[in-house]
Parts: sequence; C-alpha cells; structure tokens
Amino acid sequence: MIKDKGDYYEIETIQDALKLLAKLGYNVIIKNRSQVTAGCILSGRCRIGSDCWISPNVSIDNNISVGNNSVIGMGSVIRKNINEKEVVAGNPAKKIKKLK
Repeated sequence: MIKDKGDYYEIETIQDALKLLAKLGYNVIIKNRSQVTAGCILSGRCRIGSDCWISPNVSIDNNISVGNNSVIGMGSVIRKNINEKEVVAGNPAKKIKKLK
C-alpha cells in the first residue's frame, strides 16, 4: 500500500515502490537483485530473472521472460523472450551481445 505523506511516500512492499516508478501488469515476477528503472511498462505475466538491469522507458509485452543477468537498453520494446546473459536494445529489441 502506498500512502502519500506530503513530503514522502510510506511504502509497505517492493511491489508498491515499483508502482511509483513503473507500470506493472498482473502476475509480474521480479527476482532478486534486479533493477527496474523509471518509466518502464511491464505487462501481465512477465518474469524478470535475477541480477537484471532494465533501463528507463522499456516496455515488455505479456508472457515474456527475461533471463538472469540480462541488460535491456533504454526505450526498448521487448516482444520476445530474452535468454540469460544477453544485452538487448531497440524497437523491437534485438540482441547486441552475449555477456560472459
């Protein structure tokens, strides 16, 4: 639950904190140490693996999985699953490289 206290927000859960920064659909799963930045839109049933970085203004379609240790570039539109350790960017997003 998010409570507006004037100068600050009182936030009970991490999901609530993300709602201030990103638009989350239903049944979105975000695992440990992943970061979702401002302006992102994650549609329903998305699964974000551990240790991911999702840059500002990224849109992720329904039923998409983002593998562990992946990076998504700013403003990307994700329409296909992303494998582990991939760097993707663009609209639609394309693989740029595989991380070691």
